[in-house]
Amino acid sequence: MNRVCRKKRMPALLLCLVLCLTTCLGIGTAAEWRDLSRQRGQAMRLQSLGLFLGVGEGSNGFTDFDLERSPSRAEAVTMLVRALGKDSEAKRLGTTHPFTDVPAWADGYVSYAYGQGLTRGTSDTTFGAWDPATGAMYMTFMLRALGYADGEDFTWDDPWTLAEACGILPLTVDRGDFRRADAVDVTAAALSARLKGTDSTLAQKLIAEGAFSQAAYDRAFQTYEAAMEEVAANAFYQEKERWESDYGTVLLGYVTGSPQSTGYTLCLVTRPAAALDEGLTITLPLANGQAPEQPVLSQDGQTFTYAIHLDEPLTLQTGMVCEAGTYAYTVDLTTGEVTMEVRS
Repeated sequence: MNRVCRKKRMPALLLCLVLCLTTCLGIGTAAEWRDLSRQRGQAMRLQSLGLFLGVGEGSNGFTDFDLERSPSRAEAVTMLVRALGKDSEAKRLGTTHPFTDVPAWADGYVSYAYGQGLTRGTSDTTFGAWDPATGAMYMTFMLRALGYADGEDFTWDDPWTLAEACGILPLTVDRGDFRRADAVDVTAAALSARLKGTDSTLAQKLIAEGAFSQAAYDRAFQTYEAAMEEVAANAFYQEKERWESDYGTVLLGYVTGSPQSTGYTLCLVTRPAAALDEGLTITLPLANGQAPEQPVLSQDGQTFTYAIHLDEPLTLQTGMVCEAGTYAYTVDLTTGEVTMEVRS
């Protein structure tokens, strides 16, 4: 069930995704604000494939992608290995690398990447695990994953020309101020890039290796129409009402007979005009399947508001206790973000 209490701001969740969380730690750097709405959508897509996880669970119970922060070298290698579909394999590895400064949670990932020739250390015994990862470094990692060799196909300090030619350098990537959001952009683009000397893409390689299925890949990058069809195809779901906008469609439905849950559901399916891009199905908070009150779509189609009223405290299935009061929600249909105000 959705978690709705004691938090003023929460990122929306991708409907029907398994929330895979990790507790990676890293070094953040101060940087100017950037609109990372589209990258958050890409992170949701990669998360659905198990290729990009958050840095933990926020106090609101949702995945924190921490996209604004610069990744550390240890994080960058971890993100790379997961993007290659080798998360499980890396977790089973012991410490086979020669470095003394790698934290325990990253040992398997660094061991895998080092053994495969995807990364090197800053010296014979140090990896520089907490040093900030640069854009050139992560691009070098990804080019190596595609089968290219630095010193032969490109130089490690200038991978940009080859990266652009391979199609793994989106225009939104900030080369100088490289953040986790940029790593998401590069990783998502790399899925459709061809491996060196072949007609096969990285995604096709991962599908062949069983990292994820073709159906899961198609679903992660589906169109608005396909996402709407997927919601309607749920045998336990019955649509009750919908609100149409240029940025997406809000659907109120009722689920009955499902072994997981019974009650009302509220979700947003994004259209191409949304900053998140199209085809994402995002659940909106409801308390234990309670019907939303006073649902209203704004005249400009950018926001959707509704409320949930609790006459007495309510304990959710998650164990979280919601205090009595009115929970007023505002959904930004362009970004998928939800703000909440609790009125006593």
